[in-house]
Amino acid sequence: MTSKPETILRFLTNHYEDVKKLFNYTKESKLITDGDLHNLEIAHRLRQFIDYSILIPIGDDQYRFKQQYRNFLAFLAEETALVLPEQLGKYHKSLTQLFKEPVLL
Repeated sequence: MTSKPETILRFLTNHYEDVKKLFNYTKESKLITDGDLHNLEIAHRLRQFIDYSILIPIGDDQYRFKQQYRNFLAFLAEETALVLPEQLGKYHKSLTQLFKEPVLL
């Protein structure tokens, strides 16, 4: 499914808490299952996660969080913690890395 960037950003904004739950869960477990989505109470968003390529199906009942979204959400989380000049260097590196990777929708 090809979506307009505005549509994807609107989804991320409107459902940020659900996306954040998914992101935080996948920090520890690289794969997520249908059961995990039910336990996180976000299974009702599975179709949207797949349609917007947030989750990539990799087999029966298993998905992985797309790296570009992971980088973007990690960047957002780090942005609020920027204080020291050393941390500003990480900010630049995250942005550079994010925009160098091809975006596949």
